[in-house]
Amino acid sequence: MSFWKVVWSDIRSIWKNSFLKMALVGIILLPLAYGGLYLAAFWDPYSNTENLPIAVVNLDKGGIMDDSPVNYGDDIVSVLKNNDDLGWNFVKNLKDAKEGVEEDKYYAMVVIPKDFTQKITEIKDGMLRKPKLIFITNKKKNYIVGLICDKAAKVLKENISEAAMDTFTETIFDNLYVLKDGLETATDGTAQMKDGVTELKDKVPVLDNALGKLYDGASTLNDKLGDAYDGSTKLRDGVDLLRGKMPDLVDGVSRLRKGAENINENIGDAYDGSVRLRNGAIDLYDKLPDLSDNVEQLYDGTQGLKEGIGQVDDNMPKLLDGVWDLRDGAKQLNDGLKTMKDKVKLLYDKDEEGNVNKDAGLEAIKTGTNKMKFKIAQGIMDKLNTKDGSGIKPIDSVCGGLKNIYLGMEQIDTLISSGKVPISDISKENWKQDMEIINNLNNLFNSLKGADASNRNEILLHIAYLLNGDNLDLPSSQLSKVSADLNDIAAEIQKSPYFDKVPDLQKLYGALKQLSKGVIQIDGALDELKQTLAIFQGVSAISGGVGQATTGVGALVDGIDKLYKGSKDLYDGLDELYDKTTDLKNGIELIYSGSQDLRDGADKFQDTVPTVTSGVAVLTDGTRELSDGLFKLNRGTENYVDKIGELSEKIPDVEEGINELYDGSMDLSDGIIKLRDGSGKIKDGLQTMKDKMPDLQDGADKLYGGVAELNSKLGEGAEKIADKLAFSSKAIGSYMGDPMDLRNKPLYAVDKYGVGLAPYFISLGLWVGALMMFFFITDDVPYNLKVGSNSVILGKYLICCAIGALQAVLLSLAVIKLGLTPANVPLYIGFNIFLSFVFIAIAQNLIFLLGDIGRVSVVLILLLQLTASGGTFPRELIPSFFKKVNPFIPFTYSISAMREIILGANLDVLNRNVFILLTMLLLFLILSFVLKPYADKIKDKVSIEKQKEKTMREQEEAYEIEQEDNSIEK
Repeated sequence: MSFWKVVWSDIRSIWKNSFLKMALVGIILLPLAYGGLYLAAFWDPYSNTENLPIAVVNLDKGGIMDDSPVNYGDDIVSVLKNNDDLGWNFVKNLKDAKEGVEEDKYYAMVVIPKDFTQKITEIKDGMLRKPKLIFITNKKKNYIVGLICDKAAKVLKENISEAAMDTFTETIFDNLYVLKDGLETATDGTAQMKDGVTELKDKVPVLDNALGKLYDGASTLNDKLGDAYDGSTKLRDGVDLLRGKMPDLVDGVSRLRKGAENINENIGDAYDGSVRLRNGAIDLYDKLPDLSDNVEQLYDGTQGLKEGIGQVDDNMPKLLDGVWDLRDGAKQLNDGLKTMKDKVKLLYDKDEEGNVNKDAGLEAIKTGTNKMKFKIAQGIMDKLNTKDGSGIKPIDSVCGGLKNIYLGMEQIDTLISSGKVPISDISKENWKQDMEIINNLNNLFNSLKGADASNRNEILLHIAYLLNGDNLDLPSSQLSKVSADLNDIAAEIQKSPYFDKVPDLQKLYGALKQLSKGVIQIDGALDELKQTLAIFQGVSAISGGVGQATTGVGALVDGIDKLYKGSKDLYDGLDELYDKTTDLKNGIELIYSGSQDLRDGADKFQDTVPTVTSGVAVLTDGTRELSDGLFKLNRGTENYVDKIGELSEKIPDVEEGINELYDGSMDLSDGIIKLRDGSGKIKDGLQTMKDKMPDLQDGADKLYGGVAELNSKLGEGAEKIADKLAFSSKAIGSYMGDPMDLRNKPLYAVDKYGVGLAPYFISLGLWVGALMMFFFITDDVPYNLKVGSNSVILGKYLICCAIGALQAVLLSLAVIKLGLTPANVPLYIGFNIFLSFVFIAIAQNLIFLLGDIGRVSVVLILLLQLTASGGTFPRELIPSFFKKVNPFIPFTYSISAMREIILGANLDVLNRNVFILLTMLLLFLILSFVLKPYADKIKDKVSIEKQKEKTMREQEEAYEIEQEDNSIEK
């Protein structure tokens, strides 16, 4: 019965803590927020649809029905004014309605078009055009309102269709009555037709005599039309001959026009060329004064060039002397670098193959320090591995002592890490660092046993750092720090008010003091080793410094070699520059001689300029006369081309007149032919009519018999229709508008939206309540409460069940207050309590075993249940993935069972759902009992590993900071 300890412990904790009391009240009321508030908001939203504003715009202009004005749009408006299913707002114009729908004033609008009545009344006129009723919904505002408006639109359409069917059927039967009256009238008409056919039969012989006379006249007309055709043929042939000569005339005039245009175009091109020639000659003449001036400038420029080159030639000896001085300076630089190169090689010498000489300079010093370091390391190893009088190696003694101290600290660490030892956070941090130091020393000495020469030095340096630090002037032993920390922790425990009352704290105090003494003993035993390691550290530092100096000197030697080579190249280049400067001096002397010749040539060209000016003036006058003559010739050819063009333009008119004359003669000839053919057909037709007169007589006799029979049958049809029209047109129209009486009888009535969703939201509220209570009820128990994991699970479960029962009762009563009337109230409340127990078992299993991952899992399962449980849409309508998940989630069975309890229980369905939920409860409780011990062990291991990693990381950071500080001090 130890689980009751857990129960009473949690009750006392809650009772003593005001914050936990407030949290408990909030968690008990939380399902009301999820279940109650949601259901209150959506309990019966469809009872308030009269508050949904819908705009109605009636544009119908009406029509005429049975000589009376009607307006079915006004009738619809009258019906809607008496309808409170939606909030109908009657708007006068379409623009206001559109703006209201696009903004936030209306959710939808109904538009009755202007031809609505007209299309309905056209049914009586034999026209079937469906009247339109426009229903525009802004579903962007609210999708559910859009569905409501769509349903309203369908109902409105059905009502209007019913009225239209009444009118249509009434019209059909009215027309049947008219048809009956028409048949009676037709009977009277056929009697009169029979009298007319009798008179026709008597007139057929008179028609036969008149056809004989028409046939004789048609024969005479046909003979005369043959003579007229011969005359029209001769006229057509003459006009055709004249038309055949027209292409030759047109071609001749066209060639004449093209030739004149080509001559005129060529003369125009010649004139344009003469104008350009004249302008060029004038420009050339205008530029001659500039030519004279430029020749004078050319002469002056050659004179200046000659003088400048003379100055360069005079300064060339100074340039030669400067190059000679640079060459001497480069020679001195080269000699100095060679001397430096020879001196540096004393520190860093290489043979002919480029290999460094190991027996001289810095390499020899480096080799010596490495040998010294090796001997010191070997001496340390010999000292540690030499057995003492008791036959034990010092290294084994040190390793054994460090191992025992670490094992002792490891046993105490579990107690300190649990937080139940009354020490400060700083002491806890020092404890973790001390454990790490002891562990590192133990591992380093153990590694030193089997280390070879390649990694032995590195291990010794690590040990030296832990025993001496980096600063050999002020050595600091880490073991002394560990001993001091252990004494401080022991003193802090001794000062605790519980020290005298708790024996475990007294034992812990003694253990810490013993560990401190053991650390001091090991530190004293290592004093001689620390001094030797200090020498080893110094030699290692010297060896490293010499190695860096060797590398630097090597780079210096390479740099001096490159500098020496560059100075030699500089000297050789200056020597070559001196030779090239001599060649430059000789070239400048040749240029000076050429500038003298250039000046003499410019002087001669200046004397020929007046002769060129006189010739250009004569050329300019000749081009002016040529241009004027070509201009006059161009004007004459243009007039000639214009006259030929006028002649060419008249030719098409002549040709068109001849063609029209020819077409007229053709039409005349064709018309006479058609007229003659027509007269022949008339003659043949009259002959045929004469031959058919006996048949006409026979047909008149048959027509008389048919009309007599039609008169008889029409009378019979009118009598039969009158017998079948037993009901009035209004009665038949009303029947066809609503021909069926539908009776909808639900098996279980659900008249509210909230009643249908209550099982869904109650399950949601209880699940969230179960999740939230584990945010302040955890699997932790007081340290002094010695109970097993099964007792923890059962005790915590009972506490949660008590809270869950309160949640379920409050939520059940709140939903009843909203308007739910369960078929069995005690069963309804009891099932909700049971459902809370199921959800608590599932949440406890996941959270106690998995921690925060379990809380996330509970939330994910909730999201999956919201979509796959069938609480809103039936299972058949959801996607295939959610259909497969549906049988494995609790909401599926809680919602199904609650529907049976609320609306009337089917015991088979209810029992099956309760059995599955009970199975889930027992399954998760059993899993909690079985797996909790293993989960606790895993959590403890993970916690210890995390703490170790944190300690090592902090020590590494401290070591790096200390290294940086030491490097800064150095």
